[in-house]
Amino acid sequence: MFAVLVQGIMRNSFASDGSDSDSRREDEANDCLTDRQAVLDEQKAGGPALYVPECTGDGRYARAQCYRSTGYCWCVHQDTGKPIPGSSVKDRRPDCDAAPQHASPMRGCPEPMKSAFLHDLRSFFVSKMTSSGNGTGPGDMVKWGASQEEQAATWTYVMLDKDKDKALERREWKAFHQLINNVESLRRCGRKLPRYCDVNHDTKISITEWMACLEVTQASQGQTTEVTKAPSNPRRKGPNPLESILKAD
Repeated sequence: MFAVLVQGIMRNSFASDGSDSDSRREDEANDCLTDRQAVLDEQKAGGPALYVPECTGDGRYARAQCYRSTGYCWCVHQDTGKPIPGSSVKDRRPDCDAAPQHASPMRGCPEPMKSAFLHDLRSFFVSKMTSSGNGTGPGDMVKWGASQEEQAATWTYVMLDKDKDKALERREWKAFHQLINNVESLRRCGRKLPRYCDVNHDTKISITEWMACLEVTQASQGQTTEVTKAPSNPRRKGPNPLESILKAD
């Protein structure tokens, strides 16, 4: 569903150049959904049970992952799916933090001004998405299982991410500033938002950091599905995360 959403968004991008390379990068962005679907496609063949990733509605890895046939669950980095060492537990779900925590308040935008700003900003994103007419209508939101605010926040992120590298870099922050510059209620705190969202100070904003600083509540897509059989030549990409989990503990 997220792939369909992205394709609809890019048909009406702020400044899309329509290049083939952009289209290819769009298809490569859905790591968790692609990984999950590949494993589900393999379940009809013979072999041992496989771990099936759980994904959020916007295509990232759900923070908590479980391998039901073993009873192990663990926390992961949502952008990469990489397990967090020491987080695995058995026969229960781990207590994973919902999102990265900010070490300091937003400078120049104190509470309760920040709360009002974020509310207005989320509403602004919803308005922009709704008026864009790019196919992300109520029916799409029902299929995706996302709230309107979650979908609008994702839509805006994809629009701002011009090079489709799943990160908003400093040159792309300028597009955000231009987007809100004419809205008086958003201008003051909006100037501070990109730096505030960049929790790890790498001058890039991941989708996880973006959702966290906007304080958007997200829904998970589907439950972990037990795969009973595996093919002789599985197509799943990357190492089995369970191996590192068991070694770490």
